[in-house]
Amino acid sequence: MTFLQLFFSFKGRASRMQFWLVSIANLFGLVALVICSAALIAAAGKSKDATAVQNAIVLVALIGFTGLAMVVWSNASVSVKRLHDRGKSGWLYLVFLLPNLMAHGSLGMSMFGVTQAGATSHLLVLVAAVVSLWALVELGFMPAHAEAGRFERGALPKGAHTPEDDFAGSWADRPIEEMARMVNTAKREQRAAGAAAARACAKPGFGRRAARPA
Repeated sequence: MTFLQLFFSFKGRASRMQFWLVSIANLFGLVALVICSAALIAAAGKSKDATAVQNAIVLVALIGFTGLAMVVWSNASVSVKRLHDRGKSGWLYLVFLLPNLMAHGSLGMSMFGVTQAGATSHLLVLVAAVVSLWALVELGFMPAHAEAGRFERGALPKGAHTPEDDFAGSWADRPIEEMARMVNTAKREQRAAGAAAARACAKPGFGRRAARPA
């Protein structure tokens, strides 16, 4: 798996080590992003030129949005690949994500005075904490599952079979009694064919060459 596939592709699988590698790299990326943004804002604050300050703000917003989008995408992609490694669908990541988004949205609205923090906000925070703990254990500590091979690149889709699998399965899925009946039927047909051939051989004139016309 290449660097770009590991950080930005949703296909394939990711081990626990790869998951932690990408997560730590994203954390350092966020820290570097904050430091760079703070340095640009501090440098713009020392300038008395209003245009320079506006340009610095636009640059910080552009860098911050781009960097945050890359971190969010990378975190989502490695989480989906880790779920594949656990033998689960990548759509389960939405179950991990939505409660956290709802909890942060509720807290943000209460901080800005749009709504008051109540029982609903506290319940959302509690649900988000439980789901986050579940996601941490599921993604960061649980080993690979036996069904994870179906998410490998080039693997057959779930439920698909090769002709060899279908041939083997057609025998393996049948009851023993039915297989025994099929074998006995084949033996009877074979004996009947042998008997018919023997009767044909016993007929008078069998094997003699036909007389040539004069």
